[in-house]
Amino acid sequence: MKKKQIVIALACAMILTACGSTKEDAVETTGTETTEQTAETTDTADTEEKTEETADAGSEASNVISNKLFSLTMPEGYEDVYESEVGDNYINIYHKESKAAGYGGYILGVRAYSDVNEYAGAPISKEGELTAADGTKYDLVRFYESEVQTGYDQEEPADYRELYDQIDSIIATIKSTDGGEFVYKAGCKGEDIYPEVLAKLKSGIEEGWDPSRFEEEGFSSMYGVIADNSDGDALDRIGYKYMDLNSDGIDDMVIGEIAEGDWKGIVYDVFTLVEGKPAHVVSGWDRNRYYVTQTKQLCNEYSGGAGESGWLIYALETGSNELLYQQGMKYDEYTDEKNPYFVSYDYENGEPVWESMTEEDYKDRQSWLLVYDRFDYVPLSQIDGSASGSASTETSSFDGTLPAYTYKGSNPLAGAASEYMITEYSQYFETADVSIPVISIIDSDESDPEDIKVWGDFWIYNYDLEGDTLMTKSGGSFPGLMHIKKDADGNYSVYSMDVVEDGSSYNDSAKKIFGDNYDVFITATSDSEAHTDIRTDTIATYVDDNDLPITQYQDYGWDPVKLD
Repeated sequence: MKKKQIVIALACAMILTACGSTKEDAVETTGTETTEQTAETTDTADTEEKTEETADAGSEASNVISNKLFSLTMPEGYEDVYESEVGDNYINIYHKESKAAGYGGYILGVRAYSDVNEYAGAPISKEGELTAADGTKYDLVRFYESEVQTGYDQEEPADYRELYDQIDSIIATIKSTDGGEFVYKAGCKGEDIYPEVLAKLKSGIEEGWDPSRFEEEGFSSMYGVIADNSDGDALDRIGYKYMDLNSDGIDDMVIGEIAEGDWKGIVYDVFTLVEGKPAHVVSGWDRNRYYVTQTKQLCNEYSGGAGESGWLIYALETGSNELLYQQGMKYDEYTDEKNPYFVSYDYENGEPVWESMTEEDYKDRQSWLLVYDRFDYVPLSQIDGSASGSASTETSSFDGTLPAYTYKGSNPLAGAASEYMITEYSQYFETADVSIPVISIIDSDESDPEDIKVWGDFWIYNYDLEGDTLMTKSGGSFPGLMHIKKDADGNYSVYSMDVVEDGSSYNDSAKKIFGDNYDVFITATSDSEAHTDIRTDTIATYVDDNDLPITQYQDYGWDPVKLD
């Protein structure tokens, strides 16, 4: 039986964030002299003691790079590709070839801060929390490159991209070097940041606060209105959602009404983290509401009457609860009945500065500016805790050992196929923490209980647990026909399987096995989005069934996929 390994392609998109200047403070690093550095990662290090770290092949240093507080482990096989720069509280990684050619070559910078105000507003993402042996607590943050690092007039080196695409897995290897402890993604998750806010809101609804009381307590008055107009189901009609609105690696929280259609995703309150504590950002109501755009900005929709409607776009400032005005547009017959179309790029004295635009430009701008994230809220009714306002203090009993996957759905054929993929095919791969199948049934024939035929695209994925992430270790696809029998007790089991051959025989063997279903099979196996949906649902169900502290899974070289 041939083993079909997954080939996971490297992602091609490059992350480019906030612009910054460079600093002409020469710093000696392994094999080269640096005359330019990313401002955000070096300006604050002027007075810090710098040490040398060798990443060249043949040196005594391994792929573990350390400073006085923490270490990180670089992927093996890239010792000639990168060089490192180490200070008391930071580690920077550069692409050696690009840096030598006079470009930045910056790949990754990780820095420890004991004061959040030292990095607030910088182009960073928080990656976790470090507690040193002396009890000092640090936020570990990743800095982003400020501009293209490998040259504007040349093709990006393949090995630069290969390392760049492994940044998340590199950060996950961070460890304390002085006997302390690093917790990956600690202080970043909404469930750790906002439980008291949600418990307070839930208590207010259960206690029957009126709209003015909600405002006094720092919430939108709309929750009192919704409760007054509900039949005791207000907790099912109001929900919350965690999302990173300012790309700082820390969850923000939006709260609103659970609705459909044009009202789906409506936001009445926004909260963020400021100096380690939840902070209220803004409240809305029915005629002055907010939505999250596809670019993770906030759109304030307002109405000034039948002849005026406006849309104001804001960005949430990093490390602050301030909203930064971006642009706006409005329809305003009261100002100009003949040409009521206006656009705004500036904000002065607390008001947008408006200028006229054509109807054609107005409609075009609506089509790309007002594209909302129609997400699903988690109802407040699903929050643990009583009306006292305290969130559940129950802690997980998870000990780090993942339970074996067991199919718990209602389709016995899928259950038999799942068990077969785990027992038969996981043995062809290196041992992992857990093996989870993905079953896509294309057709079945149950006319003969001794030979039930199930055609499908059958996958097995093997994962290792790293922090809150299932990292794909290996896996493969085994499309074909499973032969299943049903015993006297009603149990189903696979007793043989015809697998589509690999290589040049693929199409011929697929046509032979799938017959009239060949075209459906080709369509199904080429639909990567559908496959991802099934895979994500399967993993999410496994996590929920076993109450596991897992929030996402990730293939090598690709962005992690969240489990909602």
